[in-house]
Amino acid sequence: MSKYEVDVLKDLKDSKKRVMTNVVEQIAQREVKKKYLRWQYSLLTVILTVCIGLFIYTQFNEERPLSASDVKILDEKTIEMFLGMANQEFMNETFQTLLEMDAFYAYALDKGIVFNEDTIVEQDNRTQDIYNLIKNDPEKIEEFTKSNITLDEFFEEFLEPNTIKMIAQSELMKIYYKKYEDAFPLHAYLAVKNESMQYFLAKYGEEIKHLEEKYQLSAKTSYTSNQLKTGYIAAIEGDRFLVDPANNGRISNEENNEKPLHGMWFPIHDVIDKVNVGDYVHVKYSLTSTEGADTAANLLELEIIE
Repeated sequence: MSKYEVDVLKDLKDSKKRVMTNVVEQIAQREVKKKYLRWQYSLLTVILTVCIGLFIYTQFNEERPLSASDVKILDEKTIEMFLGMANQEFMNETFQTLLEMDAFYAYALDKGIVFNEDTIVEQDNRTQDIYNLIKNDPEKIEEFTKSNITLDEFFEEFLEPNTIKMIAQSELMKIYYKKYEDAFPLHAYLAVKNESMQYFLAKYGEEIKHLEEKYQLSAKTSYTSNQLKTGYIAAIEGDRFLVDPANNGRISNEENNEKPLHGMWFPIHDVIDKVNVGDYVHVKYSLTSTEGADTAANLLELEIIE
C-alpha cells in the first residue's frame, strides 16, 4: 500500500467531514473549489460522492467474480429517486455521478474483477457510517420525508444494492496503484474514471443518450474557471509530468533526483508520446490537489510551444 493510500484510510478513520471535503476536492467529475462542502448544497450528491471516494484495500481469501445479476445498470428508478432529492443546481452533477458509479461497475465486470465477502462487509461498514451521520441530523431526515421515503427505506432499496458498484471502483483503483504505486490520488482517480467512462459510453451509448434526452441532462463533464500555466517540463515520473515555470528546460530527470522539484504535476497518459523533459508547454487545467509538498492537477489541454 502506498503512502497516499495510507493517508486516505487514515482520513476515513480520523474525520468523516475531512473525508467528504478531500473526496469532493479531488473528484474530477466536476468543478469544485477548495472549501468545506455545505450539506444544504445537495444531500444526495454528498452521499454518492463520499461512497465513490471510499477506497478499500483488503487481502482476498475466497474470491468470486462480479455478477451482472447483482445490481442493475442505468436503472431509471434509482436515477429518478436521486434526481428527485437533488437540488436543482446539482441535478446534472448528481446524474453524472450516478453514471460514473455504473461505469465503474460495468468496466470492472468486463475486466473480470473479483471480490470476496469480507470486502462487501467492509464497504457495508462504510455505508453504515454514512447512515449514522445522516440519521443524527434532523434537517437531513426532513429531506427524505419530503420525498416520501424514510432513511431506512432509502438505504435498503437504493444505496445498499449499489454497494457492489463502490467495490468495483475500489478494485479498479487497486489495479492502478499496482502499476503506479506512488500515483497521486487525484491522478489515479482521473485515470480510472476516464477509462471506465470511455468503455461505458461505447457500450451503453444509446441508453445514455435516451436518459440525457428524458431528463434534459448531460453525461459530459464540463469544467469552468479553467486555469492556465506556462513553463518547462522539468521531470517525467511514472504516470505524471512536472511543469515548472522557473525551470530553464535543461534540467534532466537525473539532475532532478538530486534536488527538490517545484511546480505542478499533470497526468501523462493522454500526452505520453508528445512530451519530453525540457519542452516548453502551455497547459490548461481546472482541478488541483495538494499531496504533501506536491501539487497535482488534471489536464484539459496541452500545447507545446516551439
